[in-house]
Amino acid sequence: MIAAKWGFSRTQLDEFSAGSHDKAARATKDGLFDNELIPIAGLAADEFIRPGTTVQTLAGLQPAFYSEAMNARFPQINWEITAGNSSPLSDGSAAVMIASGEAAKKRPAPAGPPPPPPWWAPIRSTC
Repeated sequence: MIAAKWGFSRTQLDEFSAGSHDKAARATKDGLFDNELIPIAGLAADEFIRPGTTVQTLAGLQPAFYSEAMNARFPQINWEITAGNSSPLSDGSAAVMIASGEAAKKRPAPAGPPPPPPWWAPIRSTC
């Protein structure tokens, strides 16, 4: 949806993705993420960083999620997104606050404007 909305080409997506993997791999090697990740179940690194990713290797990947049915549903999409130039399906984080009903009534959640669509986050974080 982002690629279609802002007119990103497949080449632009692959170039950005290859650069992103390169930066992340160098930052990991240099220990820049050491204080950012908490080991869980023996995993202490971002396993989705692909060192050595190139524009050429990404160019060989087929579009993800394409089917005739999806194409009919979303005709505005050029199907430029692949497994190599998009976020992994497991990307993200979560937090839970546990409180008694009494405590929750004392401090209700703040109201605010509705959040932007989730696919806008990568654009804001990389611009």
